[in-house]
Amino acid sequence: MLTLAREMTTNIAVSDAIFDAARACFDKEVLVELVMEIAHYASVARFLAALKTDLQPDDQSYLDKSTLPA
Repeated sequence: MLTLAREMTTNIAVSDAIFDAARACFDKEVLVELVMEIAHYASVARFLAALKTDLQPDDQSYLDKSTLPA
């Protein structure tokens, strides 16, 4: 799931290998919902970044602990 989310967030398109691996783990309904949720949160992040929305004071500590690329 994290590999799928990272690829969708970083590359937008998902490689066949990663999509096939996700398909092997989840049924069609769950996979569609998962992809929709990842896309939704990615769009929210892009929306907030475009508006240069500031973080709440406590949010930076979560980002500092994140393993996702900056």
